[in-house]
Amino acid sequence: MGRYHWFSLQVRPVGGSCNYHCRYCNYGKEKWDGRIMSDQTLSDLIEKFLNYSHPYANFCWHGGEPTLAGPKFFSQVLTLTEKFKQADQIISHQLQTNGFGITNELASIFNDGNFGIGVSIDGPEFVHNINRRTFGGRDTFRKTMEGLSLLRKYDIPVSVISTVSNTTLAYSREVFEYLVGAGFRSISYSPVFDSLESDGLSITDDEWYNYLREVFESWWEYGDPDIGIRELDEVIAWISGKRINCCSSARTCCHWLSIDRDGSIYPCERYNQKISFGNISQINLYDIPNDPVFRKFAKQSRFVSPECKNCEYLRLCGNGCPNMRVSDNQLTAEGKYGFCTQRRSLYQLVSSTFAKAY
Repeated sequence: MGRYHWFSLQVRPVGGSCNYHCRYCNYGKEKWDGRIMSDQTLSDLIEKFLNYSHPYANFCWHGGEPTLAGPKFFSQVLTLTEKFKQADQIISHQLQTNGFGITNELASIFNDGNFGIGVSIDGPEFVHNINRRTFGGRDTFRKTMEGLSLLRKYDIPVSVISTVSNTTLAYSREVFEYLVGAGFRSISYSPVFDSLESDGLSITDDEWYNYLREVFESWWEYGDPDIGIRELDEVIAWISGKRINCCSSARTCCHWLSIDRDGSIYPCERYNQKISFGNISQINLYDIPNDPVFRKFAKQSRFVSPECKNCEYLRLCGNGCPNMRVSDNQLTAEGKYGFCTQRRSLYQLVSSTFAKAY
């Protein structure tokens, strides 16, 4: 691994707890019971991470729903990062939220800490409410939009993640037009791919390509290059020979650590605690790159299937997210990326469109 192995942290201050009960979510099935990360665990992780990461330290506050931790918790985050910050260290904070719990006090704290915020919105009200509901079955769209308005009131940069399931496949153009009309200039789409069985929510390789094809056509027709769409930006970077910080193709899986409410350390939150590297209060971050469990995970994350080895797109694709690979009809890191066809086809579509235009 070398002498220094950089990490970014995904911190889950309330674990998988949430105030929404989205149909497709594997992480927010646990209704919040008031438990949050302890002051000691928070202090340990910030001190150790800032001592380890220099000159850049990136925190991503995740969940479940991280805003359930409340304003006191995030005020303490800012106090501790200032306390343990090293000279000339650059610290960044991102937070992913459903927007429901945003208050003026929280928005003010996020503004003070220069947080970048990602809000989960699946599209216009009728699309969003298909899958994103409370534990009591109530619609969530209006509460999400109230939270968004508060964030914008404090001039906080807000991006959006829109989850695409089998129940929302038909609305690609409506979703794009809504998100752009709502003022978003940084858009990401997240496909549901948690099961190989017919669960009514997961989408296929071909369905994902057709959805993104319609997004690309809508984006192209709209004609505003300042609107960034992660899935298109990734392909455009490949075509132009540039690097892009997109983990699904950059092979950076072993550079993400997820810290749970009790301090337990896992790989990226997509792994849903299947692999553990210990507890932040008990180990040193410098020890993780040499840990046998970590080394095994890193090797699996870099796995290239025999089918991929001669592929002309391998250097771009990297065999995709390890948690979305398939072998013998089973999800496994030692398989082939489940959206392989989508990537090839989208690359060909975008590159041919650009070639004709320029």
